[in-house]
Amino acid sequence: MDKNTTSFSERNGYVTPPKIYIREELTPELIIAICNSLEFLKRKDCLFFYKLERYMWCKVFNRRINDFGTPAKGYVSVSFDYIENPKKLWYEKLDYLEVIIAYAKKNSEECYSFLVEHLNFYFQSLNFAYRIVDSQIKEILPGEEIDVLTTSEPQIEERKSLKSHLKSLSLLSVFSW
Repeated sequence: MDKNTTSFSERNGYVTPPKIYIREELTPELIIAICNSLEFLKRKDCLFFYKLERYMWCKVFNRRINDFGTPAKGYVSVSFDYIENPKKLWYEKLDYLEVIIAYAKKNSEECYSFLVEHLNFYFQSLNFAYRIVDSQIKEILPGEEIDVLTTSEPQIEERKSLKSHLKSLSLLSVFSW
């Protein structure tokens, strides 16, 4: 289903979409969604994914490259193991995901766009209070989602400032003679 459409039951009032956003935790569904997004990326471009995993192994975990493996013989599954590790805190996993996103942006605009699109789709559909904007995972407020996904950081700040200014003007008009 397209992320901008509602389901039959929502359109006809049989169910209401949840108003609660998941914050400050990664539910099992979100962990699966992140891993699925990485798996889709792996299937899209195996060589890119191998290089990403090797980068994480050597640069992030500071491990020996000889212990990593090769595409032909198999290699260590770094990202899936990290994201699924129950000992890691939710924000450590998001920090790790930001490193993956930054690597993708630096090394393949196509893979970066592909990954961000998948992650944001899952984040929205699972009511996660965060989205990837400008290569960073940022909290969104209900109702701001479309703005956040289509505008850059300076534009978002400008709009927040404008909204605040308009609210101030409307309050002043109530008290004016």
